[in-house]
Amino acid sequence: MFALLSVLRRLNDRGLAALTIPRYSPFDESDNARQFVFTAEQERELFNRIKHLDATESKGRPRVLDAHAYHDLFVFLADTGCRLTAALNVRWTDVFTDNGATFVRFFRKQHLKGGRPRTTPLTKRAAEALNRQEKGGTEGPFTMLNKRRAQHLWMAARAQTSFAYERDAVIHSLRHTCATRMLLATGDIKLVQDWLGHSSIQTTAQTYAKVLTKQKVAALTGFQTNWND
Repeated sequence: MFALLSVLRRLNDRGLAALTIPRYSPFDESDNARQFVFTAEQERELFNRIKHLDATESKGRPRVLDAHAYHDLFVFLADTGCRLTAALNVRWTDVFTDNGATFVRFFRKQHLKGGRPRTTPLTKRAAEALNRQEKGGTEGPFTMLNKRRAQHLWMAARAQTSFAYERDAVIHSLRHTCATRMLLATGDIKLVQDWLGHSSIQTTAQTYAKVLTKQKVAALTGFQTNWND
């Protein structure tokens, strides 16, 4: 698709094609793109399917048994809320421990996408996902992986789930899932802004307006129960 659109665009630039060619971006990482949020059950189902891809017979796909590494990448995305590009560019020097907790610094240009630098604590399973990666000879935990392979394995695994036809269940949905869970758990929109690295709190509030509305309804219910006769 990308190659075809590139050819058509070159023809159009030369005046040989009188049509408007759409821009093609297979990896849209903007926060207003798609906002599907996984349930815990859907996440477990998908991640288990991804791990199972390594058990595929040699005549099938994937031909390279690397699904376990991409599974760990997706776990990292789900619990840090970072973008795929940022995770692929994390270096071992960006990861550190303090008082028994593991942190990762997002400050490189590839990390930010116009946002703010931040330091994010890792959940236990995200830290374990990093520790399973080979440190010898690699710049970072996921620097040997790539977007295209991640997309291929994601689609292959999703096709085997109960939500196979949910087109909005894309890799970037892990970022929205992380943010939504945090907002529902804490009610702190400023914390979510800092966690995602948004440059303004308005961006966070607009993106997660539905979540905030649900919180207000829940708060109203509690208010009426406790204070109204």
